Amino acid sequence: MAVVAVVVALVLFAVPLAFVTRSLLQERELAELEILARSATTRVGGAAAGDPVELPPAEPPTRVGVYEPSGVRRSGAGPDRGGVMVRRAATGVTATGWDRGEWSAAVPVVSNERVIAVVRAGEPAGELWRQVGAAWGLEAAAALVAWVAALGVARRQSRALVEPLEQLASVASRVSEGDLTARATPSSVPEVDLVGQAHNAMVRELTQALEGERRFSAQASHQLRTPLARMRLELEAAMSAPNPDARLQAVLQELGSLQSTIDDVLLVARRTPGLAGATLPVLPLEHVVRGVAQRWHGPMAAVGRRLSLHVPDRAEEPGQPLVAGRIVGQILEILLDNATRHGRGEVQVVVRETAGVPAVDVIDEGTLAAKDPFAVRPEVEVGLGLPLARTMAEALGGRLTVTNPSPTTFTLFLPDRAEPLSSEAAR
Repeated sequence: MAVVAVVVALVLFAVPLAFVTRSLLQERELAELEILARSATTRVGGAAAGDPVELPPAEPPTRVGVYEPSGVRRSGAGPDRGGVMVRRAATGVTATGWDRGEWSAAVPVVSNERVIAVVRAGEPAGELWRQVGAAWGLEAAAALVAWVAALGVARRQSRALVEPLEQLASVASRVSEGDLTARATPSSVPEVDLVGQAHNAMVRELTQALEGERRFSAQASHQLRTPLARMRLELEAAMSAPNPDARLQAVLQELGSLQSTIDDVLLVARRTPGLAGATLPVLPLEHVVRGVAQRWHGPMAAVGRRLSLHVPDRAEEPGQPLVAGRIVGQILEILLDNATRHGRGEVQVVVRETAGVPAVDVIDEGTLAAKDPFAVRPEVEVGLGLPLARTMAEALGGRLTVTNPSPTTFTLFLPDRAEPLSSEAAR
C-alpha cells in the first residue's frame, strides 16, 4: 500500500512537472536565441550599405541570418526566405516561436525609425527535445530513487508490523495447544501491544479459572468422601442386619445429606464470592450448630473422642443470628471432620459473639503443625477440606481463620444477618 501510494504520488507529480520542464526549456531556448539575434543587430546596424555583415559565431546547429524586410535572406545562415517570425519582425516587433521547422527569434534592425533588416536566429527542434529528454531522464531517475526508497521503507515497516502479529499468532497457537504459560512479548507497534496485553490478560484469567476448577475438584472430591464412606458402612451393616429397614433409612438420610453437599459445593463454585443472602434459605445459627453436633456425637464417640457443645439458649429470643444453614453446616462438618482426623482429645464447639458479629469456635486439644492449614496441597491425600471451608466462608461474606494454634482453634466469623430466601431460589 505504501509503494502504491508513492507510485500514485510520483505519477501525479511527474506528469505536470514534465510539461513544466518542457515549457521552461523552450522559453529558455527562445530567450537564448533572442539574445543571440540582438547581439547581431548591433553589427548589422553599424555596417555600411553593401558591406558584408560579420555575424557573431553560433554553436551548431544554431544558425543566424540577416533578412531584408521583404523576407529575402541577405547573409548568414538560415532559410532562403524568412517565415512568419521574419515578417512579424519586419513590422518593428521582436518575434519568437516555431517557424520554418525551427525554433527561431527574429529581431528588427531599425535605422531612422524604419526597419532596414531583420536578424533571425534559429535552432532545429531536435536540439530542444534533446535537452527536454535529458531533463526528463533526470526526473525519471529521481522518481526511481524515490520509488526504491519507498519500497525499502515499506518493506521495513511491513516487517515491523507483520512480525509482531506472527509472534502473537504463534503465542495464540501455543495456548490453543494447551501451553498456558505462553505470553505475548512487547513489540514496537503500540496497537499490536494492546492486542498482546488483552491476549495475556485473557490467558491469565483462563489460567486462574482452570486452576480454580482443578482446586475445586480436589476439594469437592475430598469433601464427598466422608458421606460416601458412611453410606458404604451403613449399606454393609444393613446387608448383615436381621431388620435392615432402620439401616436403609439411615442410608437414605445419608443420600439426602450427600445431595445437599453436592448442591452446596456447586453453588459455592458458581457464585463465589458474594453468596451471602443471595441464593440460600437461612436458619438460626444455634439450630444449625446443634444439628451438626448431633450428627457428629456418634462418629466421635466411636473413636473415643468427646464432643461438647456450648451454645447460648436463646432459640426463642428475637433478633438471633440467621445464617445460610446448609453452607454453614458444611463448614462445621469440615471443621469437625478435620478435628476428628488430625486433632486430639476433647472437641468443643462454642457459639459466641465478638464485636457484634456471630462466631463459632471449633477447638481440640492438639497443636497445629502446618504453617498454613488452608493451603491447597494436591500431593497430600488429606487436608483438602479446609481450603473448601474457607472458600465457602468467603462466599457467605464471612471469614474462617486460625485463632489459636495450641490448642488448635478454628473460628468462623459470620455476617451479622442473612436475608431469608425460598428453597426454590436456593435451587
